[in-house]
Amino acid sequence: MKTHRCKGSLAAHIPIRKCMRFDWLKYTGDTIAWRLFKPRADDEVIGCIHLDHVAAIDYCPFCGEKLPEVEG
Repeated sequence: MKTHRCKGSLAAHIPIRKCMRFDWLKYTGDTIAWRLFKPRADDEVIGCIHLDHVAAIDYCPFCGEKLPEVEG
């Protein structure tokens, strides 16, 4: 999995990854893209963090860098 890390995304604890929206759930229409995720603590399991998909992006919202094109 490819990721984008810059000072802003690291400080905000916001992952930016090149992946499918739901890597664990394959469904028609899901494509590989640069995606912004928001971490969320699990309500039932202490220390477990889930990543909620926020949006597919072309530019980093923190540093403004254009993210590399997605192949395929």
